[in-house]
Amino acid sequence: MDAGPYHLVEELFLGSADLPLHERERFLSGSCSDLMVLAEVRSLLAHDGRAAGVLTEAIPVNAAALLLGTGIWALLR
Repeated sequence: MDAGPYHLVEELFLGSADLPLHERERFLSGSCSDLMVLAEVRSLLAHDGRAAGVLTEAIPVNAAALLLGTGIWALLR
């Protein structure tokens, strides 16, 4: 990849890194059609320390279920 796409990679990474996972792919697909650029951005996002991940997104839901006595926590009693 020449220097041109690296600017686009940086722009797409910065624009998508803080998005929720369910919005990230829509943003990327709608912003770029270059498969090599998208692959690079996705690789960077996969290794980014700020990535939300399944646990981070699940914590508020499970905390609410615990407080309400519903969900998996109710089964464990």
